[in-house]
Amino acid sequence: MDKKFNFFLIILISIVLLMSIGYSALNKSLSISGNLTYRPQKDVRITNFTTSNKPSNMTINYSDFSKTEVKLGYTTTGSANITYNIEVTNFSSTAMGILKIDGLNDNILVQKDIVGSKLVGPAEINTFTITFNSPKEEIKTYLLTFEFAPVYKITYNGFSNIENYKKEILETENLNQKLAKDSQLCSVTMNGSLVKNYTFSNDLLNIPNVTGDIVITGGDAIEETALTTPNKPELNGDMIPVYYKQETTTTGNWVKADVTNKDNNWYDYEHQKWANAVTVKEEKRQELLDAPVGTVVETDMNTMWVWIPRYSYTIKKEACSSDYYGKGSYGNTTPTKSLPGEIDVKFIPVTENDTGTGQYTNATNNNVWITNDAFNFPETDESGKNTSTPRAGIWVSKTEVGGRLSKDFQACTDDNCDVSKIQIKPGQNAIIHQSISSFFFASRSMQNDTKTFGFDNTTGDLHVIKNDEWGAVAYLSQSKYGKYGNNDYEGKNKMIYVNPDETLKTGRSNGSPIRTQTQENYLNKDMTDLGLDEDGNKRGKAGPGASTTGTIYGLFDMSGGAYDMVMGVLEYDAQKDNTHLGLLETKNSGFKGLDSEGLSVGNYDLPNEKYYNVYKLIDPTIDSYENDITACNGKICYGHALSETREWNDTVANNLKRDNPWFRRGGVGVGTNSIGLLSRQRATGGNTINDSTRFVLTP
Repeated sequence: MDKKFNFFLIILISIVLLMSIGYSALNKSLSISGNLTYRPQKDVRITNFTTSNKPSNMTINYSDFSKTEVKLGYTTTGSANITYNIEVTNFSSTAMGILKIDGLNDNILVQKDIVGSKLVGPAEINTFTITFNSPKEEIKTYLLTFEFAPVYKITYNGFSNIENYKKEILETENLNQKLAKDSQLCSVTMNGSLVKNYTFSNDLLNIPNVTGDIVITGGDAIEETALTTPNKPELNGDMIPVYYKQETTTTGNWVKADVTNKDNNWYDYEHQKWANAVTVKEEKRQELLDAPVGTVVETDMNTMWVWIPRYSYTIKKEACSSDYYGKGSYGNTTPTKSLPGEIDVKFIPVTENDTGTGQYTNATNNNVWITNDAFNFPETDESGKNTSTPRAGIWVSKTEVGGRLSKDFQACTDDNCDVSKIQIKPGQNAIIHQSISSFFFASRSMQNDTKTFGFDNTTGDLHVIKNDEWGAVAYLSQSKYGKYGNNDYEGKNKMIYVNPDETLKTGRSNGSPIRTQTQENYLNKDMTDLGLDEDGNKRGKAGPGASTTGTIYGLFDMSGGAYDMVMGVLEYDAQKDNTHLGLLETKNSGFKGLDSEGLSVGNYDLPNEKYYNVYKLIDPTIDSYENDITACNGKICYGHALSETREWNDTVANNLKRDNPWFRRGGVGVGTNSIGLLSRQRATGGNTINDSTRFVLTP
């Protein structure tokens, strides 16, 4: 009995010893120490702790490790240091890192960048070093405790230079990330859910207690384009430079300017003061040409012109927007289709020609600059061949063409038409009831009539405005140099005010960007009437608000007044026959073409191709965005105010059609739904009651 009892006692003791040994091994290999809270997602542990060097004057008293601790005791007889390799094994399915290490002091050096970043991936083993420094003879004991945590990924959408941004963070740690100066922040998500308790101030983003993958959506601030120098206006013939000399708060006169632009009297584009020039009556011309700066020329002028300097542009989108509606500036921080933002513009010398093929701003916010072809008006050599020629800028008529065409109101049929009664200035009756061909012949006749207007008929090129030239004016108006950048206007009042005059007088304004039934025919010289809109907000100068600058120096009648017919036409190729390519279904335009039944119409050959834009549409029977983005030989028509600004300010965006193949712009003041600088409609190009035009002079 005693033998049996002793045998079982020996067996029991052996089992207890084995369990003790097993537990000790388990404690070492699985790092079990103290109370264990099991979290599978944190199943990471220290699995080895070995020295990589041991100085001769150091004695290791003990070296041990457990799941989250390493212990070291040593004695030195002088200055010494010892480095240990710490092996960490991750049994989880989540990347892990060291959140912090307790027990560190100045004599302990941890391998660089180990704390606070990813240490070991799922099912991986990694080793890092810790060096213990002993500056003198001493007996030292260290206990280091490691806190492991899952590593979460940080994704940045819309930001550039993210290589310098933090890419990961450990659970429960706060994210503090300095973003680029003036960056925009759209949203922050954690594990797919919106984060609401973050703070963003002075470009510093703080997200407390991160416990999941972070996605930060925003973007860098769109850099302001530094002020560039506009090209000096190039006068043609006997044109006289003018500026507006204000006499009282509401009155003044156009007077002769100094072509050297001393003191910015002639032009100052940074302050929406575009260069103006005029032609004057023959009997006063020489007297005024010889007169000193400051001489009144207003009573004698018969045409007015505004210089649009050569520039390149880019249309950007804000970080929080999915659409290219320009950048938010001047109080409009979130551009929309109804209230678009700024088109970025930089003036460039005639020797430069920026071009681009993208949607203006790519994922890393690099700018793509584009130069409108309006500034590359061709020269025609003796053989009739056109060569694209860079221009320093273009002169555009300040108002719609007014006065009357010939003493008998007859149409022009050649380039020696009687145009002596034309007046291009505010307060005139816009010329209507003319076809596009009649207007074209009138423009060419105006340059040839050197007696009446004083243009040089051997240099420069006076013609009906082309569609891309309309775009050149419109984009500059929507820039910092135009009405959009004018601080006298806010919100929707940055839009061009409407000329609502039912008699189609030029240079009028109703003091509002929308068509109203009131007939307030403000003079364009009204410099101070700020007024209020229907909501009681400042509306801006009521008279000059109808110009492209919000000052007296811009172009008028670009929104309302009469329709402005432009030289932009649909190519007619319905016959699928090369003999018909380029022939136009123009009906009453006066130019030869084909009608909808393929029959020849019109009396005059189309002019040189440099005088008009041709558009090819996928399906000219319908209005569509697809037509817009392929209208220029299957590509976007850059600078033409088509796809790039489609329906901006909620304006009409009609495509051309075979029975209405010509563009007209700006809308008509007696209408209700087609008004606006960026509005476009189609027309036959024929003689109608509400269609006028404006002229352009390329130097």
